[in-house]
Amino acid sequence: SATGPRLKAYRRIGRALGDDLRSGPRIHAVHTFDLSTLLYPTAFAFNHAVPLPVPYVQLNHRALLLQIQTDEGLKNMLFNPTDYVASEATPFFAQMLAMMPNPDLGRKLLAKQSGQLDVQLAALGMRAEDIDVIAFDHFHTQDLRPLLGSSVPEPDGSMWKARFPNALLLAPEAEWND
Repeated sequence: SATGPRLKAYRRIGRALGDDLRSGPRIHAVHTFDLSTLLYPTAFAFNHAVPLPVPYVQLNHRALLLQIQTDEGLKNMLFNPTDYVASEATPFFAQMLAMMPNPDLGRKLLAKQSGQLDVQLAALGMRAEDIDVIAFDHFHTQDLRPLLGSSVPEPDGSMWKARFPNALLLAPEAEWND
């Protein structure tokens, strides 16, 4: 059957990946940071697979900091460092807010902010400049300009200054192209 050879190939690939991970750089520390709690459409949250009678589920959005010991020294990687203020202006959330009878009330109902990430990093004695790599699981509602800066001026002539000026963006090609 096709399952037998495919399963053997996946097991071989999995063992090779595990060997690479075990022989690679070591994790020095892991930290999580609460960013926001938000309402999200149930249909999207479960990819239309779970027919719940409620239109929204509550998501807790967190960022993850990995500190990795490499041959070059300690590297700091941030996963999902979403700027929730900028994300509010992305088409998805902007449309959700536009459907609300009162946008200010909508903001309060849709999301609760837990504090900007750079402030939470400071509590660990870190600065935004200490971040070497940022990555996202996907770019669904990401506006990367506040995180990485932009050389394209806004209509008012202002420029985006990078919050994480030394960070390299790790992005899957398909996400970047989309």
